[in-house]
Amino acid sequence: MDFENQAVKLYKTAFPDDSEEFAEEFIKRYFKKNCRYTVKDGKIVSMLFLFESLLYANKRVYSVSYLYAAATLPEMRGKGEMSQLIERVKREEAEKGRFIVTRPADGGLFSFYQKFGFKTAFYCDEYVYSATFIDSTALKKISSAEYYKKREELLKEIPHLTLRETKEFAVSDMLLLGGDGICCAVDLSEETPLIDEFLSVIDNGEEAVLRYIGKDTALFRGRGMKTPFAMILPCDDDIELPDSMYMGLAME
Repeated sequence: MDFENQAVKLYKTAFPDDSEEFAEEFIKRYFKKNCRYTVKDGKIVSMLFLFESLLYANKRVYSVSYLYAAATLPEMRGKGEMSQLIERVKREEAEKGRFIVTRPADGGLFSFYQKFGFKTAFYCDEYVYSATFIDSTALKKISSAEYYKKREELLKEIPHLTLRETKEFAVSDMLLLGGDGICCAVDLSEETPLIDEFLSVIDNGEEAVLRYIGKDTALFRGRGMKTPFAMILPCDDDIELPDSMYMGLAME
C-alpha cells in the first residue's frame, strides 16, 4: 500500500464523521504538498497537515501554518508519536519564521497543545436565534471569491486569520450569502441549520439569513469572546499578539 492510500485509511479511521468522498478528495488534493508524517516499518503511524495562512494583527501581516487533521494509528496512540511529530513541525516552521495555529477538535485537546507552547487566542460566540419577522437587508448567494473579499472588508480592523490556501475547498459544501454589511456561510445538513460564520455590522442580520434559508431558527457562530476556538504558537516568544483574535471559518 502506498503512503497516499495509507493516509486515506488513517484519515477515515481518525475522522469517521467525514464522508468517504471527502476523505479521498482531501488526501488527493493535499497529501503531497501539505502532509507531514512519520513512518515505522513501512507504515504511516502519525500525520498532520499544514496550510498556508495569513494573520492580520498589530497592523502587520504574519505568515502562519494552520495545523489540521492530526491523526495517529489507534494501536500507536499514547506512545508519543504525535508529540514527536509536532515537535518536529515546530522546529521546521520556526526556521521559516511561521506561526502555527490549530483548532482543537474538542475541549479536552486544548491542554494537549498547551504542552507544546500553544495558547488560546482565538474566540467566537455561538447562539441560537429565532426569527421575529422584522424587516432586514436582502441577501444573495455569492461565490467563494466574492465571499472572501467581503469577509476581509468586514474584518479589516480586527485581528484575524485567513486560511488563504484552503478557502474554496473549505466552503465547497456551504451556502455562501452576502449583502450590505453582512456575509455568512450556511451549513444546511443538520435539522437546525448552522451559520458557521456570521459577520455583520448591521442590525437584525440574523433575520436576513433566516428569511433567505426559509427557517425559523438557526445556530449562529461569529466574532466574540465567550468560547475558546483556536490556539496559536508564535515562532518567536518576543512577539506580542492580541489576547483575542478571530479565526472563524475553518476546515472541519
